Amino acid sequence: QNAKMALEEAFTPKLKSMLAQKIQQEIEDEGDDEVSEIEDEEKVDEIEDEISIISKESNIDQFIDFINEYDFNLARNLIFKQIKNTNFIEEDTVLYSGLFYYLIPDIVKNLSGETFDSYLEKIYDRAGLKTMVFNPLKKFKLDEIVPTEDDNFFRNFQIHGVVHDEGAAMMNGVSGNAGLFSTATDLSKFYQIFLDGGRYDKNQFIDKEVVSLFTEYDNENQKFYRGLGFDKPKPEYDIDKCTYSRYVSDSSYGHSGYTGTFFWVDPSHNLIYVFLSNRVYDSRENRQIYELNVRTNIHDLIYENLVEIESDIYF
Repeated sequence: QNAKMALEEAFTPKLKSMLAQKIQQEIEDEGDDEVSEIEDEEKVDEIEDEISIISKESNIDQFIDFINEYDFNLARNLIFKQIKNTNFIEEDTVLYSGLFYYLIPDIVKNLSGETFDSYLEKIYDRAGLKTMVFNPLKKFKLDEIVPTEDDNFFRNFQIHGVVHDEGAAMMNGVSGNAGLFSTATDLSKFYQIFLDGGRYDKNQFIDKEVVSLFTEYDNENQKFYRGLGFDKPKPEYDIDKCTYSRYVSDSSYGHSGYTGTFFWVDPSHNLIYVFLSNRVYDSRENRQIYELNVRTNIHDLIYENLVEIESDIYF
């Protein structure tokens, strides 16, 4: 229960909602300067032919190229250059992407004057979320943190106390797409803030309207079932394609992470489900969590035992 686990992509979408109103006020003045200009492009070009390619799904492009031997400034510039040169898809569909999240640290720094990790960790501290941190070894002992994977192709050591995601590793463990560590207890406390309309204690952390904006969706095209900040229930439930329970309400939202993390919030039933596992330990070839539908089955049991469910929902 006290072990800190990497959350990967499952948490940072919430930062967007926390910054939304501030970005709205300032983005016209900031313009194209929101993201730091890519410098040293010639050096970036020189190493592009020597990079090791690892495929990662995204909605703007299919992957980012990762460098096995890197310095963080050069790696960051390479990532930004690839994002800058990426084309949007033209088909009537949507694919999951984490590319924008690489840009969030620079956006936060330009708007707030603080580094991404410092900005967020001050917010977490105010909410009493003491385990939420980037690069957790600066705060916790190694034996308090769960190892993630035995990496035998990129960093060639056991990933323990550092970010698992290769792209975030190239960002020195501080990125919008991955790198945050926490416990299930602190995660549930944070999502309770969302259920409470953005309030914690007597403080309004996020405007209630912003919470609604980022947790709803209103798309006539049935292909677009994702919300602005979270996954939403698909138009038709399929246990082979859905990580969440068949019983969730239309107002519910959540996210699942590559390493086995998962959360789902259901405002209609005042229910928060947080599942932190380590399905990639010791290898990402372990897919039992998917094949056995572990997270989904547990989610079903929670509803069946804690929520009054209409009889016609069973199938």
